[in-house]
Amino acid sequence: MHAFPEKNAKILVIGHDDLVERSLVRRFRAEGYRPLSSTEARLETARQNDVENFFSENHPDYVFLGSTRSGNIAANQQNPGEFIYHNLTSDTNVI
Repeated sequence: MHAFPEKNAKILVIGHDDLVERSLVRRFRAEGYRPLSSTEARLETARQNDVENFFSENHPDYVFLGSTRSGNIAANQQNPGEFIYHNLTSDTNVI
């Protein structure tokens, strides 16, 4: 992993308490950073107002945007519209 300019950089990791989000947060912490996960912040990324308020208050320097809704193979096959809608809404709000 490449180092960021400062150890005090504000890092936001967005996910849904999944393997990717937890792994990134754990790795950043092991490297001496203090990341915040969207799960820890209870940030509901599908709500535009919540995202705007969070960014206005916290001003993250770096954002790692993972999926905000997914499941196992069966869940993805049974709910493809719901999952893609939620992820696209969240991605759009964050970007």
